[in-house]
Amino acid sequence: MKRKKVLQKKKSMQRMLFSIPMIILLGILVFFLARGVTRMVMSSHDAGQNLAEERIELQRAQYRYDSLTADLELLRTDFGKEQLVRKKYDVVLPGEEVVKLIGGEEDVQIIVEEDPSWFSLFFDSIRSWFSK
Repeated sequence: MKRKKVLQKKKSMQRMLFSIPMIILLGILVFFLARGVTRMVMSSHDAGQNLAEERIELQRAQYRYDSLTADLELLRTDFGKEQLVRKKYDVVLPGEEVVKLIGGEEDVQIIVEEDPSWFSLFFDSIRSWFSK
């Protein structure tokens, strides 16, 4: 008799677990869990992208800082001050000559020197410490 009651209890439990409302409830639960996991994965992916962008921005800021520091060190030397005045005000020292080219632009070849990199400016500033 006890065995029959136990079997009846199991069958009623199985019927309840595999009933349509219970399956729908479990489906809704799985849906919300999957949605939460998907949102967490997307959020993690976005955070990774933001981290990469911020690292690039940090490298740019570090490069800019190093460049400005090297420029500042260069301007602390007499040579740096002289170069700035020559470039900004287009002046020469006494005894130097200025050559002006007259003619059309097609006759004149313009050579543009690239600004020295922060690396070379940095070592030039270090070299200037020992040349004083």
